[in-house]
Amino acid sequence: METITDTIATLEEHISVLEHAFSDPSIDPSTLRERTSEYSESQEKLEQLLNRWEYLEQKAQNNTKDYIPPITKKNLPNMI
Repeated sequence: METITDTIATLEEHISVLEHAFSDPSIDPSTLRERTSEYSESQEKLEQLLNRWEYLEQKAQNNTKDYIPPITKKNLPNMI
């Protein structure tokens, strides 16, 4: 559990750095496109990690295998 929370914290910090970089008026369009893409990918990964963390927390609290994780766009194709 500690590893996933560390990864989430690191990713949140990375996203914060990217958000700060967006406010730099001297950023060139090419770098902005790269950072925007990196930001989107990081947000996606963060969402996946948070869903996984929520699932693991719920499983630990309930101590049951009957918990069904929330349905998201990411895991919907895998559930069909």
